Amino acid sequence: SARPRQATPRESNGVRSVLLTNEVGWETLRGMARPLRILVAGGWYHVTSRGNRREAIYRTDADRRRFLGLVAELPERFGIEVHAFVLMDNHYHLMVRTPEPNLSDAMRWLHVSYSSRFNWAHGQCGHVFQGRYRAIVVEDQRGVVAVARYVHLNPVRVGRLGLDKAQQRLSRAGGAVDPGVELVRRRLQALGAYPWSSWRVYSGAEPAPGWLETGVIGAGCGGRSREERRRALREYTEAPLREGRMESPWAGL
Repeated sequence: SARPRQATPRESNGVRSVLLTNEVGWETLRGMARPLRILVAGGWYHVTSRGNRREAIYRTDADRRRFLGLVAELPERFGIEVHAFVLMDNHYHLMVRTPEPNLSDAMRWLHVSYSSRFNWAHGQCGHVFQGRYRAIVVEDQRGVVAVARYVHLNPVRVGRLGLDKAQQRLSRAGGAVDPGVELVRRRLQALGAYPWSSWRVYSGAEPAPGWLETGVIGAGCGGRSREERRRALREYTEAPLREGRMESPWAGL
């Protein structure tokens, strides 16, 4: 098989990253080419995957609990640290750190395990996820908090809150417009109320489960006391909702 070539790190909005799925060479398996992945000991990764044909991968709250139950096993089974997550209807985002270079093994186990449970629960067969997972190495630890903010703000990137992709393109073209007190209130309420995200832990709304590592992101915006650190992170995360601009850390990649 072909030897992988070194991927070139890129920087966007202060986040130094390497896209794994398309930039790092190719290997041949049974006559079919697929992208090689960078497996890094001590690496930080933003991991995401969508449903097959963009269909829902969670139909019920029981599905979401099954998936998080499997995510909760990643630290013990693979030594992977889970630092942030959000579950949307047809995709998920994880922010993880891998002390050992075993992300592919862990994600393969997660997808296979969840797919079998999902298919059993809904009396169906076939693929649940659309291809392999997508992962980006976040090279600069300072970017970890920026990526975590991107993860946590997924539930409010919707049209009814003025934050979907089309509205953000208009905002970037014409400049941000003051969203007004009422719309900001609705955005903050939606963010805080979304139950399938680690933001509820970081905001102090609920205690952290034992499998979620909160030290790095929780202290990422500074502050001496626990409350100061939480307040600083909240201000940083909520700023795009108040300003009406949702800058993606991947916009320049």
